[in-house]
Amino acid sequence: QPYRYLLKQSNPSEIQRELGTILTYTKEHKGKKYFIVEDDGMYQKIDIDEILYFSIIRRGCEIHILQNGTGKILRTRKRIQEEELRREYFCRIHKSFLVNPRYITEVKKSEIKMDNNEILSVSKAKRKTFEDMFAEYLSYRK
Repeated sequence: QPYRYLLKQSNPSEIQRELGTILTYTKEHKGKKYFIVEDDGMYQKIDIDEILYFSIIRRGCEIHILQNGTGKILRTRKRIQEEELRREYFCRIHKSFLVNPRYITEVKKSEIKMDNNEILSVSKAKRKTFEDMFAEYLSYRK
């Protein structure tokens, strides 16, 4: 992905300054992954690390995000690509919820508490799979 360009006649100090800005940029954006949300022809790029959870609704989903300490809900008709999100350790806890384990603050037998103090139900059918994925996430995080 192009970021900046230099002319052939650039002097060494210009090249050194540009290399510094390029290195700073790549350190800040290295490894960032995004989820693209489309709703009524409008596209929005969301950092995956800001997504608390997805709530599946009748015709699409709601994306619960935390940006700059503020919670927001985005709605989209786009179907979730669950396989891609599983690589980021998102866990299916119920047929209606796909959660980001980074924001889980408390786990009980049949429910979890998120960073924003919301309580979400963990279904019996998904409990064992969730527990295994959450344990894997915790071991990976160390």
